[in-house]
Amino acid sequence: MKKQFIVAAVAAMTLSAQAATVYHGGDISNSVTWSASDTHNMTNRVTVLPGATLTIEPGTIIASDGGTLAITAGAQIFAAGTKDRPIIFTSVNDDFKTWRPACQEWGSLAIMGDGIISSHVYKGAVKNGTDINTPAAVGTHTRIMEGMAARGDSTEQYGGNNDDYDAGTLSYVSFRYGGQVLAEASELNGLSLGGVGRETQIDHIEIMNNVDDGIEIWGGTVCMKYISIWNIGDDSLDCDQGWRGKVQHGLIVQGYSAEAKQGSGVGDNCIEMDGSEDSDCEPHTASTLYNFTVIGNSISGDHGLALRDNVRLQVRNSVFIGAAKDDVLIDAEYDDDGGSGWGHAVGTTYVPLKKGDPTYEERTFIKTVPELEETYGVAYNANAFSNDMVRLTAAGFTNAYWAQTDGYMNELTDSVLYDVTLGGHVDDIMLNGYAGYDATEVSDLPIAGVTYATNAVAVHNKDVEYVVALDPRAANDALTADSTPINDGFFDQVSYRGAFSATDNWLAGWSAAYEFGLLSGDAVASTEIDTGAYISFSTVKGEFYNVESAADAGFTSNVVNEATLTGTGETMFFGDDAVGSSAKFFRVTTF
Repeated sequence: MKKQFIVAAVAAMTLSAQAATVYHGGDISNSVTWSASDTHNMTNRVTVLPGATLTIEPGTIIASDGGTLAITAGAQIFAAGTKDRPIIFTSVNDDFKTWRPACQEWGSLAIMGDGIISSHVYKGAVKNGTDINTPAAVGTHTRIMEGMAARGDSTEQYGGNNDDYDAGTLSYVSFRYGGQVLAEASELNGLSLGGVGRETQIDHIEIMNNVDDGIEIWGGTVCMKYISIWNIGDDSLDCDQGWRGKVQHGLIVQGYSAEAKQGSGVGDNCIEMDGSEDSDCEPHTASTLYNFTVIGNSISGDHGLALRDNVRLQVRNSVFIGAAKDDVLIDAEYDDDGGSGWGHAVGTTYVPLKKGDPTYEERTFIKTVPELEETYGVAYNANAFSNDMVRLTAAGFTNAYWAQTDGYMNELTDSVLYDVTLGGHVDDIMLNGYAGYDATEVSDLPIAGVTYATNAVAVHNKDVEYVVALDPRAANDALTADSTPINDGFFDQVSYRGAFSATDNWLAGWSAAYEFGLLSGDAVASTEIDTGAYISFSTVKGEFYNVESAADAGFTSNVVNEATLTGTGETMFFGDDAVGSSAKFFRVTTF
């Protein structure tokens, strides 16, 4: 019999034949716990109602053939996995071994909160009443979550006046093959966060394959650390309606999730940020990203950074590889939903446009909206354009713009670019010498390794480039940054550029990227030989490694410590010549 051997901590990553399947659908009105001893299948929409809490145990697998999970404003979710026992939302078709170009096999996770959103004007029409420019309007806006059909009971609604809103905890959670349209109004994102506040904890999140965006945020102040967004069908990280948060340690790997058109299976923008609705309203998106590694689809992807509607985004200490090779790194594109974009003087009128459709309603601007390039030279807190903060301050929301504490409104600083096309916006920024742009084109790959493949996607009518092996750890110009992140209690004080140090791959052991064999350089699966088996794995000199074995891939019982080894800094091997006719599984842990 062919035996399978696994390296590194991958506990609870295969479905147990003994586990019971529990089916879920409908509303949850009282607090419940989903147990790791069962396999869970959402058959239709599961809605956690206000006042209820859904707790998901470490190691739980939710493998659905439909269904989606909605956490309403006023409810909470606590899904706190661990590196050894991650929580997995996936499809019943997931074999937990091999990556497939597939999505739409189940829904997604959508979390609604009461944080401030900017939704004054949408598609040229006034939303949330007629009051669009007084303090009374701030904190009153609500919207229906994208991708969810309204039931008429406000369970899909987000937005309010509480930027400290706490939706719970997501930690070590992997989302795979999602985005199914379940008779809903539009496509579902991998993880949707509407009006979610800064008291919510989100870290070690992976989105692998989704029909629409990977993670989309609407307003609020939610922050995240250690996020991986890979093979997304539209934009990898997308933000709208005045999101004011922070993210550190982010990996984006463009590719495709299905044989489909761009935006519904083939990746579009790596990072897409909308400022506010409309661009002369408050609050704007004003956020800070540190330590991102962005790997674009250089054949047919769009922009590395699509910045729209008066957004303010600081990107620092990051790495861009192949992003927008055939397009432009930074673009000020229209958002196609009636947003008015950049460069309008107060009092002027404008008719928003939509591609191929009639125009939306005419608008008269209530304040000046600058050109995108100018914002790279304007201080983050400057009241440089008329009435920038009047309404927020008058309404008492003095801490609304908390995520940016120095620098410039828009930045790309202390970052390196490899195989990237800059484009006209960057040319203009550099020509004017705006200090908010300080990115260096480099000739040496700034990560340890990447291997691409291409596939002709007939519906897209183009080849698509995607990554089949990645060692994302820092190399060459990414090894040492010129600066460290702001020491504000949130950002880790790391000295490298990009999402990974030279020695640690934080995706190893728990993610689909690891399980599907897409990571290279940190662990190598063992090879069966005539006299038994051996495993090989990279080491750091002086660190200690436990080689453990078990009879099942989930390491649920009878785990044996086979050996404790001291790293040499080179690849090390461990052999077991006693492996017989029964399968045996190995993992390597560090301590």
